[in-house]
Amino acid sequence: ILDGANNVYVASSTQSSGFPGTATFFQTTFGGGTQDGVLLKLSSDLNNILFSSYLGGNGNDAAYVLAQDPVSNLIYVAGGTESTNLPGSQVGTVGPSSHGDIDGFIAVINTTGTNVIRSTFIGTTGKDQIFGIQFDSKGFPYIMGQTTGSWPIQNALYGNPAGKQFIGKLQPDLSSFVYRTAFGTGAQTPNISPIAFLVDRCEYVYISGWGG
Repeated sequence: ILDGANNVYVASSTQSSGFPGTATFFQTTFGGGTQDGVLLKLSSDLNNILFSSYLGGNGNDAAYVLAQDPVSNLIYVAGGTESTNLPGSQVGTVGPSSHGDIDGFIAVINTTGTNVIRSTFIGTTGKDQIFGIQFDSKGFPYIMGQTTGSWPIQNALYGNPAGKQFIGKLQPDLSSFVYRTAFGTGAQTPNISPIAFLVDRCEYVYISGWGG
């Protein structure tokens, strides 16, 4: 994604213990397992790494998506984790500790890459991963992803409790869900691969993907 100055933010993953540019930022060393998430901020001409940092704990971690809060300008990174000690996880968020197996996660990071403001685990007792994160104009984050567990339906008129794909809207500080719901046919495992995710100015949520 791009910020207002056309700086480039990238969320990805690495199995390298010597990733460039991490020396002075929020996580300077590899967390554990065989893979960490990684977050980079590059200049608009891609000539300079403004910051880069590992993002991971004692297990395998993957950062898939990111978005910038239009109100606070903080960076929200999301993905999947097997770690139990995700950097920045804290009491007061919807998931202060791991739910077991693989969890989705959200980490909130300042624009200079010096601090993880907070992070939270998102999931069930099954396998959960977040593949989309977006904001509405008021600064509320929305997520979408897949689960093999039983995703709770909360404050939502539409939902299939057996669905293995999920949507959620959270408070900006990740303290609670505004709503969450599940969709799909109710197979034992996810049967839709969600590819694109968008929230418009009227707070409608759009998802496209493939599968069946």
